[in-house]
Amino acid sequence: MRFQIVLALAFAGVALPAGSGQTTVTRHAASPTPVASPEAAPRKTLSTRVVAYQIDAHLDPAKHMIVATETLRYRNLTGQPQKTFPFHLYLNAFQPQSTFITEERRDDPDYQWKPASFGAINISHLEVTGMGDLTNQIHFIQSDDRNEADHTVMQIELPRAAVPAGAEVEFKIAFNDQMPEVLARTGYLRDFCMVGQWFRRLASGGKARGIAINFTTPRNSSRISERLM
Repeated sequence: MRFQIVLALAFAGVALPAGSGQTTVTRHAASPTPVASPEAAPRKTLSTRVVAYQIDAHLDPAKHMIVATETLRYRNLTGQPQKTFPFHLYLNAFQPQSTFITEERRDDPDYQWKPASFGAINISHLEVTGMGDLTNQIHFIQSDDRNEADHTVMQIELPRAAVPAGAEVEFKIAFNDQMPEVLARTGYLRDFCMVGQWFRRLASGGKARGIAINFTTPRNSSRISERLM
């Protein structure tokens, strides 16, 4: 059976046929920089690079699951030290008690939850380079509606010194995704899989000392490299 995956990243998409084997795909948010002669001055990027993702991912088409490892490097350009880091876990919205599904029920009296709509992101390991394993420090926050059953935003607080302004921090994450039957730009249908927002991304961080902190980055400010197997 031919299997097709559309990898819908924050900034790029990839379509692969089944049985294509291991494929290395690199996507840069900005247009590729041509190879320059040694005498040529380096070409400036369109925007300051804030975050980089390097991901190895394996898709199980029969189970509609992804098993992956990710290295995420974040550069602190907030102008102040950062110690708290929230992450967006999009697929956890596809659960019966999530805020998203709760609002679906509220806005559509005819809506009925289907078990096939279930999706999830499970973090099996998270470490910060130089600070060790912080998996047991993961907790979920619900800053908008206090729905404790909603696990779409997880948060990590560094155990030691905050990341200084201008410095970088590196996260190493192992995770697996359960895809729902296609719903809201994500999911599978028969032999087709729309894999949207499947990897761990830094999320909006609210305010610190009265200053708005936003870890999500504008177009052209991220670098993503993924390997699909």
